[in-house]
Amino acid sequence: MFNQFKRITNSFRYRIAISIFLLEAIMITIILWQTTTISETKARHSYATANQVTLTLFKNLSLIALPTNTYDELQEYAEQAVIDPKIKFIYLVDRDNRIVVSNDFNIVGLNFSDIVTNKDHLKSANIYNMGYLYIEFSNQELINNSVQTRRLGIKIGIIGMAIIACLGLFMGYILTRKLEKITAAAKLFGEGNFDIKIGDMGSDEIGIMGDSLNRMQERIQSLIFDLKSKQDQLQEANNNLEIKVKERTSELLILNDKLKNSSEQDELTKLYNRRKFNTFIQDEFSRTNRAGTYFSVILIDVDYFKQYNDKYGHQKGDECLITIASAMRRCLSRSIDFIARYGGEEFIVVLPSTDVKGALKVAGYLRQAILNLKIPHALSDVSTYVTISQGLTVYNADNDSNIDDIIFNADKYLYLAKSNGRNRVEAMPLS
Repeated sequence: MFNQFKRITNSFRYRIAISIFLLEAIMITIILWQTTTISETKARHSYATANQVTLTLFKNLSLIALPTNTYDELQEYAEQAVIDPKIKFIYLVDRDNRIVVSNDFNIVGLNFSDIVTNKDHLKSANIYNMGYLYIEFSNQELINNSVQTRRLGIKIGIIGMAIIACLGLFMGYILTRKLEKITAAAKLFGEGNFDIKIGDMGSDEIGIMGDSLNRMQERIQSLIFDLKSKQDQLQEANNNLEIKVKERTSELLILNDKLKNSSEQDELTKLYNRRKFNTFIQDEFSRTNRAGTYFSVILIDVDYFKQYNDKYGHQKGDECLITIASAMRRCLSRSIDFIARYGGEEFIVVLPSTDVKGALKVAGYLRQAILNLKIPHALSDVSTYVTISQGLTVYNADNDSNIDDIIFNADKYLYLAKSNGRNRVEAMPLS
C-alpha cells in the first residue's frame, strides 16, 4: 500500500495537479487580497475624510457660538447630525469644562469630565482656547462592509480552488503535444488574462482538460464580475456619502453666513453694529500706521430724538432710524467707507484715507440728505424736520493717539455741535 501511494505521489499526473493547484490558488489569493485591500482602503479614506469635514465644520460653527454664547442653532444642528449613524455623540465644552452644546440636551450644562471619563475614542478640536469640540464617530457601517467583502472573497477563493483542484486531476492526462497549448493558456491565466479561450482539442483527456479550463475561465470571470459588482455597490455608497457631506457642507456654510451676519449686523437698521465697528476701527488703525496715512471718523446723533419718540411713539422712532440709516448709507459712495449704528440714535462713519476737508464734504452730504427726507419733528428746536449733529476728527500715523482717543475726540466735537445749536458739523481745526 505504501509503494502504491509512493507511485501515485511521484507520478507525472500528480505533480502536474499539485503544481497547477498551488499556482492558481496563489493567483486567486493575490487577486482577491489586492482587490479587497484596495476597496477597504478607499472606504476607510472616504470615512476618515467625511469625519474630518464634519469635525472642521462644527469647529467653524463653534468659533462663532463660543464668543457670543449663542448656542441654540448649533444645539439644533447637533441634534439633527446624530441622525447619521456614523455620528454617535457631539460635545462642545467651554473653557470651564462645562458642556454648552450636545446632541443629548439633558447633559447640557453638566461638567464634561463627569460625563466622559475616557476621551481616547473621541475626535477633538481646540477652539482657540475658548473651549473644546469633541465628536465620537461610529465605524460600524465600515466594519460591516469590510466583513461582507471579505466573506465574498473567501467564497470566491474556495470555489476557485475547488475548481482548480478538479482541473489539476484532469491535467494529469496531458501526455501529447497539446500540453504546450494548455500550458500557454495556463500561463496567461496566471498573468490575470481571463479573456483567453482554448479551442476545440478533441474528445480525449487533453480535450476535456481544455474544455474544463474554458469553464474555469468563465466561472472566474463570473466571480470577478460579482466581486466588482459588490465593489461598485460600495463605491456607490461612498459616492452617496460624499454627496451627503457636500449637502451638509452647503447647509453649514449657509448657517455660518447667517450666524456671521447676525453677529455683525444691527437688527433694526441693517447697518453694521458696534461690535463690527470695533473690529473695523482696529484694522483701519493698524493699516493706517503701517501705510503712514490717515482716516476720518464722524460721530452722528439724531437731534431731539427722545422728544421725537415721546411725540410720535417708538414704532415711528424705529421707522425714523431705519430711514435715516438708509439715506446715510447711500451718501457713502466708496466701497471702503464704513458706517455702523453706534448705539440708540447714534451712528458712526469711518472714511479711510480721507482728510478733514474731504470728511467735511461727506458730513455736509449726510446732513443735507437727512434734511431732504423731511421727516416731521414738531418738538425740535432747530427745524420742523428731523436733523442730525456731527462731530468729526481725523487720525494720522504721526499722532500719538489710540483708538479711545479718536472716539473721545469725535464725541467732543459732537458735543460742541449740540452746544452750538445742533443741525451742524463741528470738526477739529484744519491744519
